[in-house]
Amino acid sequence: MAIAGVMGGETSEVSASTSAILVESAHFDPITVARSSRRHKLSTEASRRFERGVDPALAPVVAQMAVDLLVELGGGTADPDATDVDRTSPPQPISFDTRDPWRLVEPGEDGFVPTGLDHDSVIGHLRSIGCEVEAAGDPSDALGFSRVQVTPPTWRPDLADGPDLIEEVARLRGYERIPSILPTAPGGRGLTRGQRAHRLIGSVLAGLGLTEVWSYPFVSGAVFDALGHEADDERRRALRIANPLSDEAPLMRTSVLDSLLATLRLNLGRGAGDVALYEVGLVFLPGADPVAAPVPAVGERPEDSVLEAIQGAVPPQPRHVAWVMTGQASPAGPWGPARPVDAAEAIGVAVELGRVLGVVLRPEAAVRTPWHPGRCAALRVVGGPCDGQIIGYAGELHPKVCGAVEVPERTCAAELDLDALVLAAGESVTAAPLSTYPVARTDVALVVDEHVPAGDVEAALRSGAGESLESLVLFDVYTGDQLEHGTKSLAFRLGFRAADRTLKTGQVTALRDDAISAARKATGAELRGA
Repeated sequence: MAIAGVMGGETSEVSASTSAILVESAHFDPITVARSSRRHKLSTEASRRFERGVDPALAPVVAQMAVDLLVELGGGTADPDATDVDRTSPPQPISFDTRDPWRLVEPGEDGFVPTGLDHDSVIGHLRSIGCEVEAAGDPSDALGFSRVQVTPPTWRPDLADGPDLIEEVARLRGYERIPSILPTAPGGRGLTRGQRAHRLIGSVLAGLGLTEVWSYPFVSGAVFDALGHEADDERRRALRIANPLSDEAPLMRTSVLDSLLATLRLNLGRGAGDVALYEVGLVFLPGADPVAAPVPAVGERPEDSVLEAIQGAVPPQPRHVAWVMTGQASPAGPWGPARPVDAAEAIGVAVELGRVLGVVLRPEAAVRTPWHPGRCAALRVVGGPCDGQIIGYAGELHPKVCGAVEVPERTCAAELDLDALVLAAGESVTAAPLSTYPVARTDVALVVDEHVPAGDVEAALRSGAGESLESLVLFDVYTGDQLEHGTKSLAFRLGFRAADRTLKTGQVTALRDDAISAARKATGAELRGA
C-alpha cells in the first residue's frame, strides 16, 4: 500500500471516482524512514521531514484539521468514528541546576562571573522554547540558583539531558557573549615519543628537499607483478576489501611503494622533471593465516567476546616511511654539470634519518625486489635494543620495474619500517659531553676480498679501536693493477680523542693497531703495503 513515511502507493491515490476517504495521520521512526529512503533511493518531502524528527503529538491535531477542511471546502460529511493507536511515550523530565549554564558558558577565575545570567533568565530561556519548568529544591546560593525539573516539548526530541539545555541557553543568549578563555594545559602530557619521532622524520625529509604526498592505500594485484615480486613473496598476501571503491584496486597495500610509485608517475605525467617524494603511512599485513571477523547483529551492542574477536581479526598495520627520487639531484650551472640521482642518494637519506633519531644504520648489499640486485642496500641497526635488525631497504629500482610502472630509468627508492626505527631509537638520546682536548687523526688502508662488505670492516675497526674512537670515515675504495685480482683497498680515517687528556703519538698508534688487528681477525683484512 505504501512505504511508511516515504511514499504512498498508487492504489491509495484519490481519483475522480473516489467517494470515501480514510484520513490517516501517523508518526514514523526517523531511523526506519531514513533507512527505507536510502534503500529504495527515494527521497521525498515526507522522508526528509520524518528522518529529521517530527512532533509525535501532531498526529491527532493534523488529522482533525484535514477532516475539517474536507468538510468545509470539499462538501464532505465526517464520520464520527475515529481510531487512535498511541504508542508514544511522554518526554521525561530532566533534573537541571540553573547554575550550570553560568558555570560552563561563562566561567571565570572563581568559577563564574556575574554578567546577568541569573536564575530567572535561565528559566525564561527554557520556557521560551516550550519547556515546562518546575522547582525541585530551594535556592542553592545567594544568587537564587536552584535545581529544577525541565520537561522538554514534544517537538524537541533533541533535548535529552542537561548539556542540551545549556546549549539552548547559550544559543538564545548569543554565542558572541561567551568569553574566549585559553584552557590551561595539564602537566605531564603532550606528544608521545613516537609522535615526536614521526614529526621529526617529516621535518628532516622536507629539509632534505623531498615533498610529502598522501596516496590511497588501495592497489590492484597487478602492482605485485610490476614490482617483480616472486610468487611466494609474503608481500603478495594482501588484504582484499569486501566493498572496494574501485574494482581495479580491491587490495590493501603491503608496502608504501605500492602506491607511492603511482604518485610519482602522476607527477611526471604532469610535467615535473626532477622529483623527490616521500610518504608516511600504514601498510596492512594479514599474514599467512588471516582470521575472519564475526559480523554482529545491528540491533544491540555486541558482547565483549565478539568485540575481542573483531579486534583480533584486524591485521597488523605497521607505519612505514618511503621515498622515491628521479631526475637530477643537483642541476647544472656555472658550478659544473648536473649530478643525477643515484642509489647512494636514497641510501644516504636513510642513514640521515637514523642519525637524527640516534640510531646507527649500516648499509649492506642485498637482493630484494623491486630494487636492482647490484644497487640495493639493506639497512641494519647497529647497537641498541634492536641490534642486527634489518628495518628497510634502499637503492636503485630494477630497470624492468621502472618500465613496468612507467617511471624513468635509474629511479631510486627506499622504504623503512618506521615503527621499528622508533623502537630502535630507545626512550631517549643522550648527548655525549664535548672534550676540550685535541683530536688525533690517522689513516689506514686495508686490503680485503672484493666480496667483503665495507660495513663489516668498519664494524670490526670500531670494535677494536676502543672508547677513544670519535669518528670513523671510509673515504676511498680502490681496485686496480696494484692489488691482487679479486681484492680491493678500503681507506679509513680514524679520529681519536680522550675526554681527560691529550693522546700521545704512541697511544694513537697502539689504538690504531688494535683496530687493524680486530679487522684482520674478523674479515681477513691486511694493511696495504705491509
